[in-house]
Amino acid sequence: MPKPLSSHEIEILQQYEHAAMLRDLKHHPAWAVLNELALAKIQDVRDMYERARMDKDATWLAHGNLKGLKEFWNGLVELVEHSTDLLDPEAMKRMVEGTDLEQ
Repeated sequence: MPKPLSSHEIEILQQYEHAAMLRDLKHHPAWAVLNELALAKIQDVRDMYERARMDKDATWLAHGNLKGLKEFWNGLVELVEHSTDLLDPEAMKRMVEGTDLEQ
């Protein structure tokens, strides 16, 4: 009977699976559409922020929301763009090195 995987081993497999999904997303036609929609939404929020007449606190909050939206999208794009780096055999080896497979 096979030994159950440790929580660390399960986490490594999940990270590998997520990286593979992100790699596949990068090559899927929907990625271009999603990117276009996200950039358009960011521009809409920027336009609304720049046109609105708000007090200092509302302006600060709107600016924070715009910044957060841009940071989220840029982080997601970076994950997708670098997903193949995570699937590199050497990167996987480094990730697994901390796991004792003989436990």
